[in-house]
Amino acid sequence: MKKILLTLVCAMTALFAVAQTETNYKEQYVATVNGEAQEARESDITVVDNGDGTINFVLRDFVLKVGDNEMPVGDISLTGVPATKAEDGLTYFAQEGQFTIPAENIPSEYAMFATMGYFNDIPYTLQGKYSDVKLFANINIDMSKLGQTISVVVGNEDFSDPADEGKVYTEQIVVSITTEEGTQTSDPQTANVTVVDNGDGTINFVLKNFILKQGGVTLNVGNIALDNLAVTKGEDGLDHISFDGTLVIQNGDLEGVDFWVGPFLGEIPLKLEGKMNDEKLFATIDISMAVNEQQQDIHVEVGTDDFSAPVVEGKVYTEQIVVSITTEEGTQTSNPQTANVTVVDNGDGTINFVLKNFILKQGDVSLNVGNIALDNLAVTKGEDGLDHISFDGNLLIQNGDLEGVDFWVGPFLGEIPLKLEGKMNDEKLFATIDISMAVNGQQQDIHVEVGTDDFSAPAAEGKVYTEQIVVSITTEEGTQTSDPQEANVTVVDNGDGTINFVLKNFILKQGDVTLNVGNIALDNLAVTKGEDGLDHISFDGNLLIQNGDLEGVDFWVGPFLGEIPLKLEGKMNDEKLFATIDISMAVNGQQQDIHVEVGTDTFAPATLAGDVNGDGSVDIADAVSVLNIMAEGTNDPVGDVNGDEKVDIADFVSVLNIMAEQ
Repeated sequence: MKKILLTLVCAMTALFAVAQTETNYKEQYVATVNGEAQEARESDITVVDNGDGTINFVLRDFVLKVGDNEMPVGDISLTGVPATKAEDGLTYFAQEGQFTIPAENIPSEYAMFATMGYFNDIPYTLQGKYSDVKLFANINIDMSKLGQTISVVVGNEDFSDPADEGKVYTEQIVVSITTEEGTQTSDPQTANVTVVDNGDGTINFVLKNFILKQGGVTLNVGNIALDNLAVTKGEDGLDHISFDGTLVIQNGDLEGVDFWVGPFLGEIPLKLEGKMNDEKLFATIDISMAVNEQQQDIHVEVGTDDFSAPVVEGKVYTEQIVVSITTEEGTQTSNPQTANVTVVDNGDGTINFVLKNFILKQGDVSLNVGNIALDNLAVTKGEDGLDHISFDGNLLIQNGDLEGVDFWVGPFLGEIPLKLEGKMNDEKLFATIDISMAVNGQQQDIHVEVGTDDFSAPAAEGKVYTEQIVVSITTEEGTQTSDPQEANVTVVDNGDGTINFVLKNFILKQGDVTLNVGNIALDNLAVTKGEDGLDHISFDGNLLIQNGDLEGVDFWVGPFLGEIPLKLEGKMNDEKLFATIDISMAVNGQQQDIHVEVGTDTFAPATLAGDVNGDGSVDIADAVSVLNIMAEGTNDPVGDVNGDEKVDIADFVSVLNIMAEQ
């Protein structure tokens, strides 16, 4: 009976025991040895919840760099670590203890120390927290026997939900500080405010990487982050928020900034009033505190309290841009690429200028820079009749909004010195942007040219020839000829013996394949009159094919080819045009010879006045032909030399007069 009871007790104990649960995490860790941080590494971490208020913690494949040697410590396995689940839903754990590095993991250079027991019973402290999806831990290891103090940071302390990155408002901020000595107001600067809608009538508000600048003094403050602020809809149609309490300013995360003053201020009294819509945000932040026993009242204005201005789409200029970067090693120039510049007329003699989604491309390398946005630039009318703008100051490049691009480098550069000179009319824009900055201790001068400095307007809209074109492409594998298709060529007479030639919206079609090429535009081609009575033109040089403007076509391949060698021969009269275009280029290492025929080389001879018999000359035979038509009474229009719609003796006289004038 006793044995049966004991068996039942054991069975019931097993039945009601809390099962262990295991969770695996993949996090980066950074080890710091004697204050010097090593490169980040990735590791798998396993946490086993023992169900009794403790966990087992395993940091797998830990590698420690000692001197020039890497020491593969292996798995750091810590068992029975006390853990407690907190109200924020996270589980916190902490433990002090000792662990031993297995002898087989110790490099031969340290074998002597291993035999002396230097790698046995190493003191450590562990503390951290975890959720179902991420983990953070801090491990301090005391290897003082070897003169090493090691700390390991696993993951990061930010457990905010990444599902909603929030809406980012880019606004100007101005800070006023009032003391007994008076009020000082900072220079305006640009900052980003992130607002996350929690979906429950509240938002999270973050004024990120707040840096106070006054004259030549810069104070890195940090992140002002307020969670779960109630949102109310005001009579003005805006969303209103407010906060009145105490707050600890958090460290920012701006690259290159090692110290943020905010956390060292402790809890400070802060009052916020704000309002926003989808386009803009305005907020005031007031902080009243004593610094070195002196009272300071700090007032921050984020954005402006003017929500009346309608959203103006602005005028979009599509221009080619070229970027040159000069360092000590010389100058590199990027391939030409197409970019959009938006100009918004503010109606007060100023404009807003945005070079949107600026991506720097050099060969196969692409660098996503972001939006270069300048507000309230004064516009002056130049003697050339163009609108001129300029800027010389510091600017924070903003994130772009191009679909599929997750990272923009611009905001991480911080405020950079930038100089802009630009001019524009309704049709085109030209601007230069110069940035001078140090990158990794090396000076870089960046020069951007947007558009070209040629604002010569065409004398007229031009004559449009509609012709059939046929394209032949010759490679090592042979020649393929496209189906005939129709295209328009615009010819503008510049009035100085030259013309502008544009084969517009050139689209190459071969069977089911369509390639949107773009505009082949050649300016100021000299015109010569040929013996055939036609106007002849030619070109032999390099050309950048431009974007077309056909509705519904978002991508044109031409600009991405860069400058290509092109040869054109053409001739025309008032009725028709014929031209050949030859392009020879390498595509993916294979030579391609492209031959385009525009129109056909068949021009009807011009009718010569008085040439009744059509032999190309006016002589007595034509006068006789008029008499014959009169005698026949057919009234054949070919004999109507003077154009009065009848054939009579007057036409005979007209032929004689033409002969006399020759």
